[in-house]
Amino acid sequence: MNRNINPFRKDRARAVPPVLAFLGVIASPIIADDYLYAMISDSFGDAGIASPPVPFDNTYYYEREMGAGLRRRFFELPSLIEPDAIIGIKTKALEIENLHSRNGCRLINIDPGYIDMFKVVLISEKYGGMKIYLSNGFYADVTLAYEDGRFRPEARAFPDFIDGRHSDFFVKLREQYKKYVRELRKTD
Repeated sequence: MNRNINPFRKDRARAVPPVLAFLGVIASPIIADDYLYAMISDSFGDAGIASPPVPFDNTYYYEREMGAGLRRRFFELPSLIEPDAIIGIKTKALEIENLHSRNGCRLINIDPGYIDMFKVVLISEKYGGMKIYLSNGFYADVTLAYEDGRFRPEARAFPDFIDGRHSDFFVKLREQYKKYVRELRKTD
């Protein structure tokens, strides 16, 4: 985040608040967790908090391409960004997916997203229902909404968001976001 543009300054009331980016990674079992963490850190900068790997078993959507035994993890990208910077992160994620493909099939699927005080947004190439077009063929998908002290899944969220298995991570990530925002406000 450009520190010279502080959206929390009173004279910048119309500026867009920064967001905290993260990566959601669905990986084949042949990709080791240590390798995955190192690859994320090497490609995007030191990964901050990370979720434990959890089985991606509520849907078989990716199994045909990536095989059985898939797992999903989330990784914080520990700096605030302007929301439109997520397009560059998604573009880089696609390059990494292509590098980790065999015979035209991905071994990892990387979907970046961001969190702010009110929501979790995933970035996708898939058009659908309530998704909002951004640019370069990418769509924003509000997946979780923060209400009454917890995250509530949107109706069209992936089943693993609906069943709540990632809730603890996103609560921690929201706390990280609040910490970064407090630090940014202190600089003003």
